[in-house]
Amino acid sequence: MDSHTLRSRLHNLKPTVLAATLLAVFAAVCAVGIVSSTAQSTQDDSKDERKFENTIPDAATICPKE
Repeated sequence: MDSHTLRSRLHNLKPTVLAATLLAVFAAVCAVGIVSSTAQSTQDDSKDERKFENTIPDAATICPKE
């Protein structure tokens, strides 16, 4: 397809049709990105791997400077 033919076809399109097409393409790209990102995340309910261990003492002693 010649670049002149492509330009003339784009020029003949109504702006609303062009805007709707660009919006549909953008929505499709976003949908693919969201689907692929949620497919990669793993939701594991096993809490054994991430146990929180408190290493801060209950009463911390403060030593004054001598």
